[in-house]
Amino acid sequence: MKTLIVALGSPYGDDAIAWLCLDFLRQQSGLGLDYVLFKSKGNGLDWMQALASVDQLIFMDAVIGDKELGKIHLLRESALPTQASMFQSSSHQIPLDQSINIARNLGYLSKHARVWILSIEIKRDSRLVLNANKQKQVFSQVWSMISPLR
Repeated sequence: MKTLIVALGSPYGDDAIAWLCLDFLRQQSGLGLDYVLFKSKGNGLDWMQALASVDQLIFMDAVIGDKELGKIHLLRESALPTQASMFQSSSHQIPLDQSINIARNLGYLSKHARVWILSIEIKRDSRLVLNANKQKQVFSQVWSMISPLR
């Protein structure tokens, strides 16, 4: 099964957490060749170029939350509309559910491909206040959530 993992964000501040997680995943020897890793600047469409014949698509993104800093939520694509409040402060030019629909309608993403959203909570106005230990915890959680999705 070929899986594309897209880290939405940027290298700056709290929005960097998904990119940092992707860098961590690159270093994992158990990831295998069936994974394609892509850093998206979050415009909503740049990741489509990496979609060639994937069976599964996983997005990682920072979301502003009111729970524990670094808490991770694993959502199915069908949960996006019901979790709109989690994505209300999105910095993406095109909302995630719309960009997924565009990819499917244009034939870039198979109608049968599984789509997951792994959201990592940050606090409003935080500037990536995840210390090294907390980052390791987040990275470990991301790895443990992605590994069973093979």
